[in-house]
Amino acid sequence: MTSLAQRSPKSIAPAFTQALTPLAEQIGKLQTPAPATAAAAPGEAKPLTLADVDKLVGEEAPGFTQQAQIQQARQSYIASKLADLPEEYQGALGTDPAKFAEQEHAIRGRYKGLLDKLGVKAPKVAGGASAAAGAVAPSAQVARPDDKRSPVQKIAAGLAADKTTVGPTAQTAQGTIAAV
Repeated sequence: MTSLAQRSPKSIAPAFTQALTPLAEQIGKLQTPAPATAAAAPGEAKPLTLADVDKLVGEEAPGFTQQAQIQQARQSYIASKLADLPEEYQGALGTDPAKFAEQEHAIRGRYKGLLDKLGVKAPKVAGGASAAAGAVAPSAQVARPDDKRSPVQKIAAGLAADKTTVGPTAQTAQGTIAAV
């Protein structure tokens, strides 16, 4: 048998034509658009129509809408109930709105446990069960711009409101303060 380089171009042409004919037929089928009304043969892929897309979107859209509603409810709950906690604890809230209150209680318990372990006493904040236990509203703990007291008076008032004393105390004109 002679090599391809030794053959003349005219003798190679029929072999190339014969080898490329099936490929050319397949390319021709791909380039020819199928008639829009022709029914697909069994086992052959049917072209996607606008009605098919509407049907698929209609089936999937409620799931997307429901997920968006759950996500919105979760974000709203975090903003209203868990805003005072660090983001790590806010992220622990699940996706079932029916269990948000129960999960909030567990999350706050874990956070309080961490604070207790570190020896930090978190102030009681009004709201939920702590409102009945004599907690202060968060707005009462925030410095007011209309408060005309001096910084020393504000510190003395804050220390007087704090019932925990660590060391000796001193009596001043503003009240009893703890020595630091």
